Amino acid sequence: MKKREQWENYYELGVSYYETNDYLKAIENLKKSIKVSPINANNYFGNYWLGMSYYDNKEYKKAIKAFENSINEILEDENHYFSNYWLGMSYYKNKNYSKAINFFDKSIKFSITKKNKYFSNYWLGISYYEQRNYLKAIEILKKSIEIAPTHNEKYFSNYSLVLSYYKNKNYIEVIEALNKSVELSLN
Repeated sequence: MKKREQWENYYELGVSYYETNDYLKAIENLKKSIKVSPINANNYFGNYWLGMSYYDNKEYKKAIKAFENSINEILEDENHYFSNYWLGMSYYKNKNYSKAINFFDKSIKFSITKKNKYFSNYWLGISYYEQRNYLKAIEILKKSIEIAPTHNEKYFSNYSLVLSYYKNKNYIEVIEALNKSVELSLN
């Protein structure tokens, strides 16, 4: 069997196992796809899905390594978004908020859709909140509310904004933001 065919089979098996939530089999096959890949562009996809498999299997340190490897193989800007975003999420889950902030910020630069830009801004704001930088969290969460593509996303961003105002002891803004949350929850 040719390397290209081996890569395709292992890669497709890995992604299929990922889609059925069998992350261990996904990891096994995606590792094989990376090993036999005849061209570097294929390694982006293998490493990206390997990172996703590790992430969903709650192996965040291994996810970080796979996403970092995927960034080294990127050809398109949209792929930069996804690798940077999931690196940010992996660092966030590892409670390394400064690195999460770095990668969420990078993902914003590469985001193509409004939804991608929203999620990067939202998690950027939450990461600042976790660092207790409430002023920066407030600034970013306000931006995420402005660009939120759906009603639910506006609600979650606004609620996180309430928590940031509260931690910053901006009680008048807490009341205003809570009233906005009530309004959003009724619609």
